[in-house]
Amino acid sequence: MASDANPALPALLNSKQVTIHYGIPPRSLARLVSSNAIPSTTVGRSRLFPRAALELWIVHGCPDKPGDGERILHELRTTMMASAGARAARNSRRTPAKARWVSGDFRRANHE
Repeated sequence: MASDANPALPALLNSKQVTIHYGIPPRSLARLVSSNAIPSTTVGRSRLFPRAALELWIVHGCPDKPGDGERILHELRTTMMASAGARAARNSRRTPAKARWVSGDFRRANHE
């Protein structure tokens, strides 16, 4: 993908960056944005495109039906939340070193 070739791309791209790095003509990008077919978000008066969502949009074959952009953003959020939940579950099984130290387990395990 385009970001693999240039890892210095920011996480949020503006319209000009999208047209340059992904090769989408400006008029086509405007049409996709107006029909909510491409994942994007508005910050103030600026329209920004999350790089991860654009890459997922490309993996799905660049769908151009109205609402596809919102569906892809939702899928990305769900995936990110699921991976964060799995990470939290893994970390909750571990006892932090400070807790072991305070309870005395650390001393017994390392000095006996």
